[in-house]
Amino acid sequence: MIYNITMLIITNKNLLEKKQKLCNSMNKKLVIKRKSSLKILLVLLVVLQIPLFSKVEFNETQTESTFNIKDDSNDISEFIMLSTPSDKIHIVGNSGWVNFKNQGKCTGDGISNNPYIIQNLEIDAGGSGDGILIENSDVFFKIIDCKVFNSTNGIRLTGISNGQLVNNTIYGNSGMGIYLDSSSDNHILGNNASENTLDGIYLISSNNNEISKDNIVNNNERHGIYIQDSSSNIIEDNQVNYNIYHGIFLLSHSDVNTIRNNLILNRFHIIGAGVQWYGIYLHTWCDQNTIENNTISGQYHGIRIYNQCLDNIIKDNKINNNRQNGIYIYQMNDFNEFLDNEINGNGLDGIFIEGSHGDIISGNTISGNSRNGIYLRSYQEQVLDNTVISNGGDGILTWSSDDHIIIGNTLKGNTDNGIHLYYSDDNTVTNNVLIGNGQCIVETGTSTGNTLSNNLCNEDLYEINNQFNQAVEISVGQTDFLVANDEDWYYLNVISGETISIIIDFSHSSGNLNLALYNSSEDLLKSSTSNDDDEEITFNVKNTGLFYIRVYFETNPLYHLYIEKNDILGPNIDIIFPENDMVFNETAPNFNVIIYDPNLDKTWYTVNNSIKIFFLVNTDINQTIWTKCAEGIIPIKFYANDTLGNVEFKQIQVEKLLTTSQSGDGNGGVSGGGGSGNSDDNNTIPFGSFYLIFIIFAIISLIILIKPRITFQYNKK
Repeated sequence: MIYNITMLIITNKNLLEKKQKLCNSMNKKLVIKRKSSLKILLVLLVVLQIPLFSKVEFNETQTESTFNIKDDSNDISEFIMLSTPSDKIHIVGNSGWVNFKNQGKCTGDGISNNPYIIQNLEIDAGGSGDGILIENSDVFFKIIDCKVFNSTNGIRLTGISNGQLVNNTIYGNSGMGIYLDSSSDNHILGNNASENTLDGIYLISSNNNEISKDNIVNNNERHGIYIQDSSSNIIEDNQVNYNIYHGIFLLSHSDVNTIRNNLILNRFHIIGAGVQWYGIYLHTWCDQNTIENNTISGQYHGIRIYNQCLDNIIKDNKINNNRQNGIYIYQMNDFNEFLDNEINGNGLDGIFIEGSHGDIISGNTISGNSRNGIYLRSYQEQVLDNTVISNGGDGILTWSSDDHIIIGNTLKGNTDNGIHLYYSDDNTVTNNVLIGNGQCIVETGTSTGNTLSNNLCNEDLYEINNQFNQAVEISVGQTDFLVANDEDWYYLNVISGETISIIIDFSHSSGNLNLALYNSSEDLLKSSTSNDDDEEITFNVKNTGLFYIRVYFETNPLYHLYIEKNDILGPNIDIIFPENDMVFNETAPNFNVIIYDPNLDKTWYTVNNSIKIFFLVNTDINQTIWTKCAEGIIPIKFYANDTLGNVEFKQIQVEKLLTTSQSGDGNGGVSGGGGSGNSDDNNTIPFGSFYLIFIIFAIISLIILIKPRITFQYNKK
């Protein structure tokens, strides 16, 4: 059959006109319909594009791919750019913050989890007034990364709480860098407040503030940190260096503050006649403060406490190389504690206390000070368990001092006396060890009623060791402050292959000493008997065992013993697994080795002369290096060295044989597996491709929906 398409022919003119109008109307509706459909298409496409404008994070594993879409609409930090005004800032009251925000000069709401923020400003105050002045508010705020200079005070807070000053640079101001007045619960963190005409950081009548996290407070022309009438503040982890006067200065009823972990350095300098500078200074009625773990050096006095400061704790500080005293306590400062400090190399005394009582001085190491280790011109002090060594005067000197308790101290090598009581009465001196001092314990002037008992004078701690069967064990290294009132015997264990060196050092003019070495059968192995100020023996040990050292001949009040052991053998290496000639496939084998050396340093291996692979525990051979090895015989070498430079290695060889089978544990034979993977990884459609297919499908569907319909008549012929 043949079908012809014929259109209806309208001959009547009126009918033809009506038909034309009808067609025009239909065409108009069709255009409107197409326009509406295009609008729908555009809206749909926009909606479909929304995910492309969000941040997409992919977290891929071997088995799946996931993505999360972040909405950053609340993260304003990427979109707000604050201006950098050169004018000063003055905010008064909580309402002042509201006005300041309304002017677009800060962000936030003033609450703890969304504080007001002033950030990235540079303020040149023009030589007068405060760069930033905030008064009488308790809203939460932060001032971050600002630079303030050429003002009276860089940043000043008056009547403020809940503020944070973070990472600001405040310099070149004619007054203070940072100034807190009647302000509490604020945090000063990580700022640089340096090179100001007065103080770097100044607090007055301000409590419970934190000054920490590496503030740099250097080169100010008065004090680094000044605190007056302020309590319960924390000053921690700051650098307070090279300020003209005091590093940290507490004055007048500044109580219960914690000064901890600060570095406080200075240079010896001259300010003016009678002017002094101190690392940390407590002045007048400063009670119950804790000063701990600070490093103080280069000051006039390291720490000074003056005028009725009570119940303070000074502990675990390093107070070294100051011009005069390490710690200087003067005038009615009672019941303070000085615990476990290291006080070395100061120009006068390690600890000087005058006009005080009831203090505790315990556990300190005080050495190398030019005058005395501890100087007391006070009464009723407790001096307990200190180590006082090699000071230029007396170990402990009491001057017109009564009723002290001096117990359990070790005093060695002090130039004058171990303990010197000068015009001092009713003191208790007991259970002290005194070795190698100019004299042991002396009383001069009119000193009466002192109790001296159970002190070990000029006998070292190794006594009684007067003969072979009384020998005491001695350690490798240096042992100081030994006394030869009679023969001394020591022993130590030495391993075969080691070389032992023994030296005694002494003053020949104080008594000649000889040195000898014996085995455990008391056979003489070697000796040294010169007329010099030392004797030395070196001996190669063939058999492991105990060896005995004898110091003898004349008496001598002081000698030092040095022992070294030189290991001439490398570490011992035993390879447990793999064994020689074992066969492995693509998977690298594990290994198990046992390595011993008393001075073991490092362990490593090589595969087929590869780079060194260092290891601490038994594990698998490096897979990357193993993969690069061709089939065939592969040498594996295990190495170890010791701290004396001896190196040893052992080698095995195994065979690598590639197979098609991929199962097993890879620790012997050729059945080892070949790793892990996911065969479906290459068949997955990435997220971007899937999304593109979806868009194309949507467009095609819409085109089909809006295609115009045309009616045809078919005439059958």
